[in-house]
This record gives sequence, structure tokens and C-alpha cells, in this order.
Amino acid sequence: MAANPSEEETPPSARTPHSPRPTGATTMGTIALVLGAVALVLGGSAVGIALTHAGPTGATGSAGAQGTQGAQGPPGTNGINGTNGTNGTNGSQGAPGVPATKLWGVVTGAGAILYSSGVVTAGENATATYAVEFNQSIASCAILVSLAGSSAGSATWQYSGESGAAAWAHVYTWSASGAATASSFSIAVLC
Repeated sequence: MAANPSEEETPPSARTPHSPRPTGATTMGTIALVLGAVALVLGGSAVGIALTHAGPTGATGSAGAQGTQGAQGPPGTNGINGTNGTNGTNGSQGAPGVPATKLWGVVTGAGAILYSSGVVTAGENATATYAVEFNQSIASCAILVSLAGSSAGSATWQYSGESGAAAWAHVYTWSASGAATASSFSIAVLC
């Protein structure tokens, strides 16, 4: 049976050319090529970043708030005692002090002056009654009298108080029994 001309097989030379179907190996090669290109691009970028220079330093920021005070630390250990210093040199002797009184005297039972300072005269006016005159007024001074030596008894005094007699003191001496008895005495006046 003769074939239908329309159904006759078209010769290979008359067929429309077309791209061959890619194989699996071709596809994998293409992917690898693309990935390699991407890696190259990324590598270039990485190299570019590594080669860039740092920018200028920015301005210093403001200081932060002060922190809270820390707890007090433990006390330190005591230091060692220092060595004693050398003794200083002795100072010079000071001037003599002022005497406690310049008015004093020792008078005998007969009224004679044995030792004195500032006493002008002394005498026995009557038995065991003596008058002692000093070289200044003793009107506002304290008077101390006592029997001289180891005589038993006592001595008292009285300010004269007479007009023109501001420098006079009267002294009375007594025995241990209280009788007026002439005795030596000491007198001192503190003004």
C-alpha cells in the first residue's frame, strides 16, 4: 500500500533545527560556573573591604555620672615606734627670783636687832612689849610673828594705827603659862 504523501517521513535535512537537550553534566557545569563567578565577586568585595582606610576619630563623648563611693577599707597596721631623740642641752640658769618679802627681822628679848631687812629700829617699850619700825608703811600688809629658837610660849602683834606711825608694829611675847615674858622673836611683813 502506497503511503500517503502527507504522511511521508520528512527527510532529516528538511527538519527544523533546535537546540539539543542539555544533559545533567552540562547543567552542573553551568551551576559551578555561576557559583564561581559569585565567589569571585564576593571575594573581590571582601578584598575591597579589607583594603579600605579607617575614617577620622570622632569627638570625645561627655563624662559619665560619678559612681557611688566604695566601702571603707580595713584599718592599716600600726607603724613601728620611732627611736628616742637625743637629750637636749641644759639651759642657762635663770635670774634669782624676787624675795617673798623684803621686810623682816629677828629681835632679842632686850629689843636689839639681830638680823633684818627693811627694819629701821626696834626696842622694848615695856616688859615683853616691843615696837618695830620698818622703812615703809605696813598699813595694808600681813604681819607674821613667832618666838625665836625653841622658846616655849607665843607671840602676837598689833598694828600701831597711830597718826604718823604707819610703819610701826607692836609685838607682845608670852610664856607657855600665858604670862608676859621678854623673849626673842622673828617678824615678817608681807605686802
